[in-house]
Amino acid sequence: MANIYGTFAILAYKVYGFEDRQIGYLFGIIGLVGAIVQGGLLRQVSKYVSDEKLVIAGIFLMIGLTGLPYGVNFLGVAIFGGVLAIGTGILQPTILGLVSKETTEDSQGRILGVNQSLAALARVLGPLWGGLRMIILVINFHF
Repeated sequence: MANIYGTFAILAYKVYGFEDRQIGYLFGIIGLVGAIVQGGLLRQVSKYVSDEKLVIAGIFLMIGLTGLPYGVNFLGVAIFGGVLAIGTGILQPTILGLVSKETTEDSQGRILGVNQSLAALARVLGPLWGGLRMIILVINFHF
């Protein structure tokens, strides 16, 4: 996921031919959907669905990421991006909640700290890896 913010704009320019405004709208849609899911919808759904099932649903909805290359126009990419936002909006807070619930009080801070540290490392290494892959994609696309 860390790759999408750093490299999606390049992909959108080069492959889809999107303009800055369209890319901004896409990120706005993804952000708005994620805010709706995390801002209240998830709380209501979690009253009726277990955390384990929410994690599975979130992982399944992350399929939106794999669909992004197949959204051939703005609407298609926006739909896949929205599905991705729903998946991450469900998955991220639910995983943190599960980690908190499944650890002892003594180790909760340490485990949550390690979890956040690894997430931060992924946010650093992800765009580096994604950028390298994007450079290779752009080079191959032009030749």
